[in-house]
Amino acid sequence: MATESKLILWDIDGTLIRGARQAVVAFHAALRRVYELPPQIARISYGGKTDAQIVRETLLLHAMEDPEITRRIPAFQAAYLSEWQHIAEKLRAEVEVLPGVRAALDRLAPHATNSLLTGNFVDTARLKLEAADLDGWFDWRCGAFGSDHEQRNELVPIALQRARAAGMQVDAEHVVVVGDTPNDIACARAGGVRVLAVATGTFDRATLASHSPDALLDDLGDTEAVWRAIWG
Repeated sequence: MATESKLILWDIDGTLIRGARQAVVAFHAALRRVYELPPQIARISYGGKTDAQIVRETLLLHAMEDPEITRRIPAFQAAYLSEWQHIAEKLRAEVEVLPGVRAALDRLAPHATNSLLTGNFVDTARLKLEAADLDGWFDWRCGAFGSDHEQRNELVPIALQRARAAGMQVDAEHVVVVGDTPNDIACARAGGVRVLAVATGTFDRATLASHSPDALLDDLGDTEAVWRAIWG
């Protein structure tokens, strides 16, 4: 990987794509298999959380104790991945790349390294982006995932460490997180990096603005506005 001036860490759901409802189907099927849950699974907000955090919060509502939740998370991750064979075709048909995403990635690629910072486990992150034909845009040697740490606020240092190990000379001041939730903003703040928030997920512009991102856009449709937001 060539040395670049910027490392851009993209969230996936609500930022790059939407409509991955089949992933929730697979997630719930894996929860039932591994944790023996009933057909009706307790609902929580998923926005900006890691997959392991979603597992834990869901199971606590089903009165399962923390040690047992933790012990089975590796088995859950494997079961979740195996469920994708049942949903792959439906997922490809339903997933939608959000407006401006491809143009923004194309504009930024010659000048920065595009990677990922997402709550998804790494294997299912790749499968989601493959379904959207976006996986080739990202340097998978960098980035950080929900399989790296349960707490999203711990992911920026992991991404920085990986970027440096891959040969990129990058400091926190040259990193930008792009995401659609307050948790993306908090994660960037915890990691000491800049953040571009986009109101393309479940949180509206006013809510995101109240968390004081460095830049805020309604969407990624204006490529030059994205460029200016990334470069500050």
